[in-house]
Amino acid sequence: MVSDSQVAELVTQETRARIYEYVKRHPGVHKTQMERELKMAPGNLAYHMRRLSEAGMVKSLRYGLRTFIFPADLFGEKQEVLMGLLTLTTPRDILLCILETPGITQKELASRLRHSAPTIWWHIDRLARLGVISRKRDGRTVVYQVIANPREILSFIRHYQPGTWERWASRMHDISLMLAAEDRKDAPE
Repeated sequence: MVSDSQVAELVTQETRARIYEYVKRHPGVHKTQMERELKMAPGNLAYHMRRLSEAGMVKSLRYGLRTFIFPADLFGEKQEVLMGLLTLTTPRDILLCILETPGITQKELASRLRHSAPTIWWHIDRLARLGVISRKRDGRTVVYQVIANPREILSFIRHYQPGTWERWASRMHDISLMLAAEDRKDAPE
């Protein structure tokens, strides 16, 4: 007969295995999303996440008020920052707009994304401080470029944000074509 403590340990291991598999399938997921999708109480999830972290299986990255969870040793620090940003709607949409239209201005971003200029500025400032985009003064305006690897951004979205990939399908295709054209232009003859 199995004791109560053995049952509790088995359930705990199953719970941690379920959490770890979820994190592997959704790297960069934030804790509130995990609570919702795994239907776990915050304290219960925090306990198991702490145990997984102590075992060296997962690690977390804090960005603003959110904590993003990753499988340990799977991604580099810059990749983790990028993947965490891609789980957030506004930073992801800003990145994709800048990829789609290099040299876009804050005013154009605000108009396209239907956000206020201060909201766009707040996100742009954070993206620039994280080294994901650059700002360049062009006369009286400031234009923006993505300095993170564009192919990596598209790959992360395609593999880990399939809903976004589907919503932006035609635009992703256009971005991919633009990158391919740049490759041909840069290739030695």
